[in-house]
Amino acid sequence: MIYFVTVNYYSRDWVQILIASITRGITSPHHILIVNNSPEEEGLRSMDDKYVTILESGSNLGFGQACNLGINYAWQYHPQSLVWLINPDAVIHPNADTYIQNCFREDDTLAILGTQILTVDGAIWFSHGTFNPWTGSVKHHNQPPQHDFQELTRPCQWVTGCSLVLNLRVFQDCPGFSNAYFLYSEDTDLCLRYGRQGYRVTVTQHPLVTHQVSALIGRHPGLMYQYYTYGRLALLRQHGTILGLSFYLLHSLLQGLLRLPWQPAQAWGRWQGISQFLWLLLPADDLSFHGGSYKDSP
Repeated sequence: MIYFVTVNYYSRDWVQILIASITRGITSPHHILIVNNSPEEEGLRSMDDKYVTILESGSNLGFGQACNLGINYAWQYHPQSLVWLINPDAVIHPNADTYIQNCFREDDTLAILGTQILTVDGAIWFSHGTFNPWTGSVKHHNQPPQHDFQELTRPCQWVTGCSLVLNLRVFQDCPGFSNAYFLYSEDTDLCLRYGRQGYRVTVTQHPLVTHQVSALIGRHPGLMYQYYTYGRLALLRQHGTILGLSFYLLHSLLQGLLRLPWQPAQAWGRWQGISQFLWLLLPADDLSFHGGSYKDSP
């Protein structure tokens, strides 16, 4: 069984397109979970049927915590299933499920499997992610390195939450995102955190998803850069070094100053993200996620 989990935030039309791509192209037993982060949005409830379940969040929880509702639902009802997190502004290619199923048949120890992703123009948008704790670099690569393409997957440090599959059967406890993040960097944290626990993180050798990049959050550039900046700083606070954190903090301050004359929303968003991080700064231990439940902050 595959549970597709997508998070809706005023994106009903995109969700309908995503569902259509799943209905047309997926032959494996599956169920679609829509976590609704915009409860006041009209018309979403009409999608609820025997193949689709809507989980009401009650408010905008952000990406990671909303996904956790869907992951927990799958864990409760079918703890041996695959949970495929997929952005609402993405579509899944026909027979992508066959490729994914073959990946897990080839190696049933895989825990987190990302997919390569295309833009609507057919270019690779995501091939793999790398992280350098010393420089603070979190790179989102769009060119796959040379590798043996006879294999279906290859290891990597992190994969994007835009299209990420969790193999629930290999986890001792229900996996999930840390509540230290609202939007951005929660996927990198998830992969680094579970990777350090010995769970395997890999990415497909071929693209299985097409993504309308920033179609949703791009409508609000100030908020986008606020969440992005805060998320990166929180990630470096937990997984990076003081040097890496300092580099990125200085970079964000300078980018805010340089872009203020012609991109004031981006500049303001960066500064807001820095301010949020400094005000809500927590000890590293309080940003951790333990055994399927969140550690309470003091």
